[in-house]
Amino acid sequence: MWVARIYEPIFVKRLLDIMMQREGTGINLQQFSPILVQWAVYIWVLIFLRFLVLVIYKQTLIYVYNDEFIKTSEMMHRMHYSDYLQLSKSKVGKILFNGIESVRDLISAFFKDYLVQVVSVITVVIVLFTTNWRMAVLTLVMLPAMIFFSLIMDKKTFKLQEAIDKAWDEWFEVLGDSITNMWTVKTFSLEEKRVEYLEKIRGEALLSQKPVQWRWVVHDSYMQVVVMVARLLVVWWGMRLYSLWYTSPSEIVMFFIYINFVYYPLLTIFWEMDKTVKQVVSFEKLTKLTNQINHQAEQLHQGKESELSWDIVFSKLRFGYTPENKVIKDISFIIPEWSTVALVGETWSGKSTLANLLLRFWEPDAWNIFRWDNDIASLSIHTLRSSIWVIQQDTTLFNATIRENLSLCLPDNLADSDKEEKIKEALKLSQAKFAFDLPQGLDTTIGERWLKLSWWEKQRLALARLLLKNPQMILLDEATSALDNQTEFHIKKVIDTVFKQKTMLVIAHRLSTIQSADHIIVMSKGKILEQGSYQDLIEKKWALRNLAHPSEVIV
Repeated sequence: MWVARIYEPIFVKRLLDIMMQREGTGINLQQFSPILVQWAVYIWVLIFLRFLVLVIYKQTLIYVYNDEFIKTSEMMHRMHYSDYLQLSKSKVGKILFNGIESVRDLISAFFKDYLVQVVSVITVVIVLFTTNWRMAVLTLVMLPAMIFFSLIMDKKTFKLQEAIDKAWDEWFEVLGDSITNMWTVKTFSLEEKRVEYLEKIRGEALLSQKPVQWRWVVHDSYMQVVVMVARLLVVWWGMRLYSLWYTSPSEIVMFFIYINFVYYPLLTIFWEMDKTVKQVVSFEKLTKLTNQINHQAEQLHQGKESELSWDIVFSKLRFGYTPENKVIKDISFIIPEWSTVALVGETWSGKSTLANLLLRFWEPDAWNIFRWDNDIASLSIHTLRSSIWVIQQDTTLFNATIRENLSLCLPDNLADSDKEEKIKEALKLSQAKFAFDLPQGLDTTIGERWLKLSWWEKQRLALARLLLKNPQMILLDEATSALDNQTEFHIKKVIDTVFKQKTMLVIAHRLSTIQSADHIIVMSKGKILEQGSYQDLIEKKWALRNLAHPSEVIV
């Protein structure tokens, strides 16, 4: 806006000069024609340049904004599992949303405000000094005070804004926690307590925000005073210079107009500083989060792309979540290819930790998991996890349709008709025919947190996904513990029939789940107590028998 009008005061000065020269002798309108033509050409050139700047701005915004979305998406999906466990999901969501929006807003502010206004001010300053250096100094005399005050104010406000954002982050984190755990909130009638807690945090955030608001009020008032003083100086001192023949009335008018072209663009920048400070804080949080996640981000395709075949050997495996607390202590055993190995034991004995180490969610103190004669770590993470399919007690499904959830297990290059046929076959085999009876059939959206499905239905869909994936190895982590005996029997029968020649690792508390296992390993406190077949271990009357008959355990 200001750049487009930057030379208008010069045209006004030239017109005034002609009018003053013709005073008393009449005005010839032809004298104005060249100036008006130049003014018109100038306007059209500026329109073209403005169009060009807007095109560059829009293209840059789309490119950077889209690139930031892609990088953030890849970053979140490549984060290490340990980072995922440590992050607050609602807080991360706010950081990501505000951070990406801040990128867009900062680009917009740079092109539409800062770049344009700075170029405008520099150009005006050059015009002023080339026209009349005395009047230029007079016009700009208040500028240092304006800039110095704003820089000091912005520096102090930046620290206050960080504290405010921290308080609001806590508010979103608590709110997200309540939404995630709504069942607990409703069950224990905690609605009022959670609202009171949120109001307390909100009150603290608003209390922290008041000093910042007052700072910006003082800042804006000071800026307006600076502009008015600058105008007064130009008129008052300009008249004295005119009396000394150092300037003319038309120049005084021109410089008076140019005050707006110097101070108001800077005022616009400083007014935008309030938003910019918030945007910079949000962007710094996004950068900090990105650096934290990227520090140990998973390289999914780094390593060999060979199949997960042959026996899997755990040799003197040691692992601790902290250096002082070892949860896996020198464990050694073998999972032979096409066999079923079961891990049983008390809670916190390390069973699921072993499964997570196999999937490389955690890195052991030294890699001692082998695929025949090759270290598991030599395989790419993508290949390793694609070869293993995990079914847990709490089945995870995406907030998408049944068809979309099941299609994730099929190759992308498979024809739609073939995908449909395989999905229907898998649903029938897993006894998930309920999916066909839903109002929208396979196009039924499961819903966030899968609230539209029962436990039984979710496990049937999990089994259907397993049938579609057809992996080389299956990991069942308490997969049937929440099911009744009849449903558990059916799922075991389907798995034993369809996946007869598959390697299986079963983690269970219910010993009925592992009776048919080829090899059973009993764990306690990160160590192996005993291992062997089900019948042999029961007959020994050791740890497995105690698990099978809890009445024999002394509490």
